[in-house]
Formats: sequence, C-alpha cells, structure tokens
Amino acid sequence: MPDYESYGIMVKEYSENQIAVIGEWIRKNIRPGRLISEYDSCALKQLLEIDTGICLTNDTVKEAMLLAGFRPECSRDENWRFRILLVREINENPNPFFNWLMGAEYADGTPEGDFISDVSHDFRFPVFADHGIIRGYLENEDAYEETLDAFERLWAEYEK
Repeated sequence: MPDYESYGIMVKEYSENQIAVIGEWIRKNIRPGRLISEYDSCALKQLLEIDTGICLTNDTVKEAMLLAGFRPECSRDENWRFRILLVREINENPNPFFNWLMGAEYADGTPEGDFISDVSHDFRFPVFADHGIIRGYLENEDAYEETLDAFERLWAEYEK
C-alpha cells in the first residue's frame, strides 16, 4: 500500500497551471488496462516531460497517477508499474503544428508521408513542443538528413 502521507509534492512545488497540464496529459494519454504496462513511473515521467516541457520527479508522477485514480501494482518498488494503456488523443492535442500534421495529406512512401506516419506512432514525439524542441528531438534521435529535411518542409508548409 502506498504511503499517501508522504505525498503533496505537486501542490507545494508546481503552479496550478502546471498541475492542470499534468492532469490533462494523464487524462488524454492514459486509460485503465488489464495488464501491467511496460511504462513504469519513470518512463511516464519522461513522456510527460517531453510532451509538456514540465520537469518532474518520479515521485511527482507517482502522486499524479494516484490523484488520477491509478494504483500501483507494487508500491515498494522505486518505479511503480500500473495496469494502464498508453493512448494518444491526437484530435484534442493543443499543439497546432501537431494537429495540422495529423490532418495533412501526403502520399505514403513520400518523405513527408513517412514522417507523419512515424510521428503518429512515436509516443516520445514532443507533441506540445515548438520548432526548436522538435528539431532537437529529431537530432537527438539521430534522424536521417532526409527526415530533418521533410520536417523542415512540413514546418514551412504549416507556417504558410
């Protein structure tokens, strides 16, 4: 059983807006599941940080999951595991570029079409981010030059 008394980190260390963003991310991206997810609290922390830009601790993610109604399978472990499914609520995502990208129509097999397909399946893609963060993410992932070029062409088209 988790030690609920040791929590309260979010209220003390994060603004109301940040707490709302964290809660909204969980609401949009996590559903109850039957099986224990491969995404433990540490992995969820990384996804949350990438998507929201809010720097979190593992304990903050644990608290946020508790507040969202998810209980850990083994609370004695440092990284908690939950019975959850990670999903993507693409249509409600607040980033205008990401929304535009998911609605863009490019033929399969083109660099742009391949980029869009890859992004729609990449749960680590920084969906809340701006151009610089997305470009940095792609470079960090050792994206091919063709991928970076496709991203730049798509971004230019988006900004028109």
